[in-house]
Amino acid sequence: MKVNKLFVLALSVPLLLTGLTSCNSHKAAHEEFIKSTSGLDYLYEVTYNDYSWDDVTNWMNSKKNVNINQGGFGCSSIHFGNYYGRSFDFCITQMEEFLVRTKHENGHYASLGIAIADCNMNEENVEKLNQGKGDETDLLNEKMIPFTMVDGINENGVVCNTNVVPAKDLIPHEGEDKYHTRGTNPGKPDLFYQFMPRFILDNATSAKHAVELLKNRNLTAVNKDGVVCDYLGVSKMGYELHCMIADKDDTYIIEMMDDYMNIIHSGSNVMTNYYLTNSTPSGAGLERYENLFNVLLDWQKGTEYNLSIMKEAIQSVQYSPCYDPQWKGTDTSNAMWPTEFAGCKIINEEGAEEKLTFYNATKWCKDHWNEIDGDENKGLKAQLKHVYNDIVIPQLKDPTTRPKKLEDGLPWISTHAEVFDIENRTLHLVTQEKMVNGYDQERSPYDFKEFKL
Repeated sequence: MKVNKLFVLALSVPLLLTGLTSCNSHKAAHEEFIKSTSGLDYLYEVTYNDYSWDDVTNWMNSKKNVNINQGGFGCSSIHFGNYYGRSFDFCITQMEEFLVRTKHENGHYASLGIAIADCNMNEENVEKLNQGKGDETDLLNEKMIPFTMVDGINENGVVCNTNVVPAKDLIPHEGEDKYHTRGTNPGKPDLFYQFMPRFILDNATSAKHAVELLKNRNLTAVNKDGVVCDYLGVSKMGYELHCMIADKDDTYIIEMMDDYMNIIHSGSNVMTNYYLTNSTPSGAGLERYENLFNVLLDWQKGTEYNLSIMKEAIQSVQYSPCYDPQWKGTDTSNAMWPTEFAGCKIINEEGAEEKLTFYNATKWCKDHWNEIDGDENKGLKAQLKHVYNDIVIPQLKDPTTRPKKLEDGLPWISTHAEVFDIENRTLHLVTQEKMVNGYDQERSPYDFKEFKL
């Protein structure tokens, strides 16, 4: 009997919370969380006057660690000259993000960037904090928001961001969480790798200086007891992070491969969701990488380049096109990006469940693109059309219909996208991907808002 080959869209994961603990009695000093007046959705602005690295140390070494399991994020970043572009992709929810400013105080450089907290940190949670009524989880997030910045720029013009990569590409260690980085430089002060952006923005005077600082830290995913810690919700789902660092004249990518800090320099100005160090990648984002890399080559050859063009490049990798086989948006002629579906569960020819890999996703998608098999809705193209038309577009048109909490099976979108103007120390930001009316229509241009450090 012939086995129906079913495609399961598995781009997000269920939420799992374990016990939480406050870090210490120190209270982060910050202004009120203000709903942004920019018109951008799900965005609060806040200035932190002070924050404590002791909070991070105490949290890492506590017996109760946060395990948010928000499933990672699929993102893209590119740097050329004065402009640094980045998209942050995540499941459709009502998750609030935070435009965070820090001041030049207590030995830290001033900075500006975007932070995430708990993926269920919605408006209700934030307002509780403003009223002094937050629960233990909210209070912990309040302290840790400066450390959960996923991208930013400091007063010296140093920009950085982190993207996820699969931890299973690493050499295994003993123990339950065997693939995660144990330490790149034992004996040096520990730096939990999820907090690299905060460390870089606090201390670096240039991209090169940031790398030198990281060389003198022990980048790790574990605490003093060897327990994997997870604040951003990536480690427990089998991910780690790599980091791109730039200033106006230079770019580096830092990857923790097999307990070694690998430094990629000289021309590596694009980063998505697989290790550039690894010769056998298994992540996602190959199509987004190739798209941005080709744009970068054109710029290097002397084609027109300015702030507006960098914004267009970032819009070309906004996430939802992977559901839409008909999309013909900016600089993208093939909307189906097969490696995005690596990790999705399928039923193979033998009738057994397996996961698509980085390498076989392209072939599987091609083979099942127009599959009918007695049911016109069984083909991949039909299923993606259903996801795009019936789930993505309605929720982008009416954000109030989005669930407040992360649920299994939600599609992904570009939660925020931005371009940093390094010379002017500004951030051009758009939050929550926007949609126009029809399935086969192009998206409206992103309406970026400018924020100055």
